Amino acid sequence: MSSPSAIRVLRVARHRLVTANLDAALAFYTGYLGMAVIDTVQQLGEGGAETVCRLGFCVGRAGERDDAQLELAHRPGWRVAAADDASVAPPGYWKIGVTLADVRRAAEQLRKRGIAVSEPAQFQDIGFLCHLRDPDGHCIELLQHRFEAHFQPQPVAATEPLLSEPTLAHITLRVRDIERSLAFYVETLGLHLVAQQEVASHGFSLSFLGTGDETPPTTDWRSSAHREWLWQRPRTLIELQHFHAQKPPYSVGPETGFVALGLEVDGPGGSRGELTDPDGYRVEWVSR
Repeated sequence: MSSPSAIRVLRVARHRLVTANLDAALAFYTGYLGMAVIDTVQQLGEGGAETVCRLGFCVGRAGERDDAQLELAHRPGWRVAAADDASVAPPGYWKIGVTLADVRRAAEQLRKRGIAVSEPAQFQDIGFLCHLRDPDGHCIELLQHRFEAHFQPQPVAATEPLLSEPTLAHITLRVRDIERSLAFYVETLGLHLVAQQEVASHGFSLSFLGTGDETPPTTDWRSSAHREWLWQRPRTLIELQHFHAQKPPYSVGPETGFVALGLEVDGPGGSRGELTDPDGYRVEWVSR
């Protein structure tokens, strides 16, 4: 299909994952993470017609937010490949990141309700975070707006949502060749590199891509102030994780649960297209 290279990207608008049990997934994302159901549609998937439910941190105000919707495509019988299954390549899709005001409070409340959550901790000078999984095994990172050293707890009302001020902030994909991937997302899709971070102790780097129409607090992409600014924005970024050591091709097939990224672009209303990035991830775009 045609490429949106001549069209300005307005936002990262959608992120589609597979679910084997739509009811369980909806109960998790609405009951525990506080997302709202926007709509449910029938559309053509890889195996034929499938039900796709769209959710967002919109609280009934879908038109007032800039972060992406989460789309859950129902495929009964699907299951994520086991992490130790040597018959499949390592998964390329990693996680979604949800930013919020108070990660420790959220983790404590989730545990009280029976959800397994890793212990929140400051990860180097990147962020204060923890991880959990949805009923299908998809990884979710909770990332605090402020570093642990800068955090100041606020009084919590009994009616306050479990996740305070949440945003679907980033979608993380693992890539083999970061220069090739950046060329695709920047030159072909017209996104902008807004931050990069070397994590030498773990052998990887992180690159964050967005629309480029915001003004960060510093031009130093490695500044901690720049990263805290990233975690407070109400928009979704694409995060590319690149391991420095040579890796085999990543699996991007249905066994990973990842279906597609969706971009909204500026152009003639209703036009749309689909591309594949250098690692095989599917990227869809629609104009408005």
